[in-house]
Amino acid sequence: MIEDAIAQGANNVVFHGVPHHLQTTLARELRHVNSHRTLRRTGTALQESEKRCQALLNSAQDAIAYVHEGMHVYANRNYLQRFGFADFDEMAGLPLLDLVIAGDHQRLKDCLIKIARGEKVPDVLELEGKRSDGTPMPLCMEFAQASYDEETCTQIVIRAPVVEPEPEPEPAAEAELEAEVELGSEILDLDEEATEQSEPETDLEKQIDNLRAQDLLTGLYNRIYFMEQLELAVDSASENDACMLYAELDNYRGIIDQVGHVGADTIIADVARLIEDRQGQNDVAARFGDFSFTVLCQGRSVRSAEELAEEIRQAIEDHISEGKKHAVTVTASIGIAPISELTTEVQEVLANATAASAQANAQGGNRVEVFAPAEAFAGEHDGEHKGNAELAGQLRQALDKDRFFLVFQPLVSLHGHGGEYYETLLRMHGDDEEEIAAAEFLPMAEQYGMMKDIDRWVIHTAVDIVHKENQADRQVRLFLKISPQSLADESLIPWLRELIEETGIQGESLVFEFPESQAVTNLKPARVFVRKIKELKCGFVLEQFGTGVNSFQLLKHLPANYLKIDRGFSQELCTNEKHRDKIKEITDQGHALGKLIIAEFVEDAASMSVLYQVGVNYVQGNFLQEPEKMLSYDFS
Repeated sequence: MIEDAIAQGANNVVFHGVPHHLQTTLARELRHVNSHRTLRRTGTALQESEKRCQALLNSAQDAIAYVHEGMHVYANRNYLQRFGFADFDEMAGLPLLDLVIAGDHQRLKDCLIKIARGEKVPDVLELEGKRSDGTPMPLCMEFAQASYDEETCTQIVIRAPVVEPEPEPEPAAEAELEAEVELGSEILDLDEEATEQSEPETDLEKQIDNLRAQDLLTGLYNRIYFMEQLELAVDSASENDACMLYAELDNYRGIIDQVGHVGADTIIADVARLIEDRQGQNDVAARFGDFSFTVLCQGRSVRSAEELAEEIRQAIEDHISEGKKHAVTVTASIGIAPISELTTEVQEVLANATAASAQANAQGGNRVEVFAPAEAFAGEHDGEHKGNAELAGQLRQALDKDRFFLVFQPLVSLHGHGGEYYETLLRMHGDDEEEIAAAEFLPMAEQYGMMKDIDRWVIHTAVDIVHKENQADRQVRLFLKISPQSLADESLIPWLRELIEETGIQGESLVFEFPESQAVTNLKPARVFVRKIKELKCGFVLEQFGTGVNSFQLLKHLPANYLKIDRGFSQELCTNEKHRDKIKEITDQGHALGKLIIAEFVEDAASMSVLYQVGVNYVQGNFLQEPEKMLSYDFS
C-alpha cells in the first residue's frame, strides 16, 4: 500500500501517533515550497534581466550581432541597417563570411578559430565588408566570447562612427557666432512652444497605443495584448495565483449560416458586452478569435473564476441578439485553466484552457469545465477516463462490425387515434456485451466527426425494419433523431430518396427529430432539410420544445408536424402549477397552428391524467414501456 502511494507521487508516509515525524515532514515540505518559490522568483528576475538586455542591445548605437558556428543567431537594428537588411528573418542563419569580400575570408576564419580555442585575437579586425546589395564598405570588427539563448557563441561589435568635435571659431567669426546665438535663442523659444503643443500629441499617442491593444468590433482587448498580460501573469504566478477563461460559442458555423457575417458581428458584440459587464476590476477580457473570448482572472481562486464563468455562461444563454431579420440565442462552452506557481509556459495555460472548453463542447456545450491534468484523475476519475478512452476505440469498431443496435419506446395516443408510433433510440454493445446508452458515446462521436455515419446507420436500419414490418402487413412509424452534422450533409437526402425507392416504404413511416435549441443555431440547413424530407412525405418533430424565448416564432421557418415538449415540463406535474400551465399554453398554441403535441418522460398515471386534460396528443415514457429491442407494445 505504501509502495503504491509513493508510486502515485507521495513524498513521504507519516504514521498516526508519531507527531515528531509529522512536524519534521511538514517543515521539510515547507522548505521545499519556499525553495520552489525562490527559484520561481529568481527565474522571473532572470527573464526580466534578459528582456532588459535584449532591449539594450536593440537600442544600442553600435552594430551588434551574435554568431554560432559561423551563422548569425541575432543581430540588432543597427547591424541590420548597416548591412541593408529589413529584419532579422532575412539574416537568420546567414554565414558571417557572406558579409565580407572573398579576399578577407581567410583572415576572418583565422580570427573565429582563435576565439573558439580561447586564444587572443586583435582588439579590432579591419575588413572590407559588403552590404546585401553587394555595395562594399569598410568594417572594424571587435570580437568576444559570449552566450545567447544558452548557446556558446561569438559576439561581434561594429562601433558607431565617432563624431568629431566642432573646431573653435576664428576670432573674425565671433560676430557671426553672436548672431547665431541670438537666432538660437529664438529657436529655443519656438522649441518651448512646440513642447507645450506636443502635450496633446502625447495624449494622441496614448490613444493610438490603446487602439493598438483593442479589438475594434467589440471594444475588448485584442489577442496580442491579452497574450502579453497572460505572460506577465505566468511570470508572477509565484506571487499571485490567477486563472484563464476560454469561451467559445457553440456551433459558430451554424450561426454564420443562419444570420450571415454581419449578423454574426452583432452577436459577437453582444457577447463581448455581456463579458465586459461581468468582469472584475482586475480581470482582463479579450476577443481571442472570431468566435472566442478570453478572460484573465488575476488574484482569483479557481472557485471564484468558476463562478464568473458560470455567470457569463448563463448571461450568454439568456441573451437574445436582435438583428434586422433574426432574433438569435447562442450558448458558449467555457474552459478554465488555473495559473499557479507550477505553471511555467504561456502556451501551457492556453492549451489547458482550450482543452477544457473543447471538453465542455464535447459534452453538449453550454457548460463550464475546469482543466484537470491527467495525474489529477487518480482514484474516482480513473475509471471514467479509462472508459472514455475505450469508447473512442469502440465507436469505429461499432460501425465496422455492426455493434450498434436500436431499441424502441412507444408513443401512445391519449385520444384513441390509430397508428403504431415508436421512438427509435440508439445503443452500442461494449467489449463485454454490456449495453451502452447513446448519451455516453454520442458526444465523443461528435468530437471525432462520426455522426453522419452513425445517423446513416440508424436511418438504414430503421428503413429495413419498416420494410420488414410492411411485408408482415404491419404499418409502423419510427421517430429518428438527426444530428446537426447530417443536416449540413447535402448528399443525405439523395441517399435517403434512393433508399425509400429501393425498399418501397412510405415516406410518412419516417419522422425526423431535431432539438429546438440546435435548430435555432442551425436554421439555414434545418430549413433546407425539412423542406426536402417533406417532399419525400417524411415527418418532422421539434423536440425539447418550449425552452426558448421565441419557440413558436421558429415554426415560421421550420413547419414541424409534431412538437415534443421539453421533458423538464413533464416533471412534478401534479404539484407544479407552472409546469401544467406551460404545457397547456404550448398545447393550445400548437393546436391552433395544426401541430400534434407529444409529452415525453411520463412516469406515472397522475401525470397522464393531467396531460389528457390539457389536450396533449401523445405520451411517451417508462411508465408506459421502457425501451425494448422489439416493436412489442400493444396499442389496442
